[in-house]
Amino acid sequence: TAPPRDAVFAEYVAPQPSIERLEARFGDIPDRVREYDRRLRAVRTREYKYVRGDDGFERLHDVTVDPNERDDIAAEEPEQVRTLQRRLEEQFEPLEDADATGAVEMREGTKERLADLGYL
Repeated sequence: TAPPRDAVFAEYVAPQPSIERLEARFGDIPDRVREYDRRLRAVRTREYKYVRGDDGFERLHDVTVDPNERDDIAAEEPEQVRTLQRRLEEQFEPLEDADATGAVEMREGTKERLADLGYL
C-alpha cells in the first residue's frame, strides 16, 4: 500500500459552464457568481488549509481549531503561508511548464503508478 499523504492538493480552474455562457443563457449574472471566475489552488494538511487565487485572494485556516474555515489567519501565520505557498508551487509548477506538445516531466513515482494502471 502507498504511504499516507501529508497533504492533499486541489485546483479550480474556471466555472463550468463559463460566465459568458451563463450570461448568454440567463442575462445579468449576480456578483456573487462572478467571484468564482478565477483560478483557485489549495493545499490541505492535517492542521492547515491554504487557498490562493490568481486574483490575489489568499486565506489560511487552522482546521484543527476552525473546521468550518471561518477565520482567516494568514496575517497571523506568515511563515505557515510561505511554507504552504512553496508546497503549491512545487505541486503545480510542473504543470505550467508544459511545452507546446503538452508534455510535462513526471516524477518517477507518477510514472510507476501510471504504468501499474496500464497507461504507460
